[in-house]
Formats: sequence, C-alpha cells, structure tokens
Amino acid sequence: MTPLASHNGLPAPLREDFRLMPTLFRLLVVIAIIIGVIYGGMFALATYVKPNVGEISVRVPPERINR
Repeated sequence: MTPLASHNGLPAPLREDFRLMPTLFRLLVVIAIIIGVIYGGMFALATYVKPNVGEISVRVPPERINR
C-alpha cells in the first residue's frame, strides 16, 4: 500500500517543511507547559517563603502633611 499524497504531490513523511510549521495542538501544549511552570513557581514561593512579620513606623515631617 502506498502512502497518501499530500497537497504538493509528495508523501507526507517525505516533505521537509512538515516540522517547521507548528500545529495548534503543539502551540497549546507549549503554552500550557509555560503556564504550569509559572504557576508552580508561584506556588513554591507562596508555600516555602515566609514573610518577615514586624511593626513598621515611619515619621512624616509636618511640612509634608500641611501641603
């Protein structure tokens, strides 16, 4: 059985340009992986990094209050 011809007359596996053009599925997979890495990094930061808790006081000069 011969392979089916593509639109340019060559069998699909023999074409050279079939890897150059990404498919929609490949694009969605790459975007999903990028979003997963970002989400994982945010989750790790939120889970493992503890904020420093303390009281902060800043003196404001009276000149800046009466503007």
